[in-house]
Amino acid sequence: GLGTAPVAELHILHTKTLEWSVVSCISSSMLPIPSARSAHTLTRIGSKVWMFGGLGYDETDRAVRKGKLKVLNDIHCLQLHSPSPSPSSHELSSKERAGELGGVWSQPLHLSGRKPARRSAHSACAIGSHLLICGGANGNMYFSCSDIHILHTTSGRWSSLSTSTPSLSPRLRPAMASSASLSRVQGDWLMVFGGGILESSGLPPHEVYKSDG
Repeated sequence: GLGTAPVAELHILHTKTLEWSVVSCISSSMLPIPSARSAHTLTRIGSKVWMFGGLGYDETDRAVRKGKLKVLNDIHCLQLHSPSPSPSSHELSSKERAGELGGVWSQPLHLSGRKPARRSAHSACAIGSHLLICGGANGNMYFSCSDIHILHTTSGRWSSLSTSTPSLSPRLRPAMASSASLSRVQGDWLMVFGGGILESSGLPPHEVYKSDG
């Protein structure tokens, strides 16, 4: 949260037993695992989890040496994996079995298109193999974002979503929901509800926007 030091731990909740465990992760290259951060997003698409942005430390920036946080727009991908069960796995507790889940971090460096600007406190969701990023703060406490960006994870290409009026007002942490990609009758849609907005905008906090694709 605000005013606290960010961390870089990944936890998983075993939903059958409601027990927490730490996921063991490694990096697939010489690049380190994602830096400690807060106000970022994690979105699962298939067996991969995509992390975008947030407020944390940028290893490429000298400000890190001074312990300063920075708004980020980097993207990382975690490939989840589960080891094959051993003959004695039935003797393990549910918490130990949950802890067997691991992953390998990688950072896509050759994405095409224009990636989203730096932001934190944004929202994200998935439609099929597409990762959608919406809203957030760009580091200026008086300005938030209203744009929506799409990462086509299969082709590695960024694009932006153009919507009809009324346009989405700038906001922090809106709630996002999308239709199932297999719905052929109603088509794909993205719904955005609420979020933090500037009082000067004059918009009601309960407004709902729906974009049909």
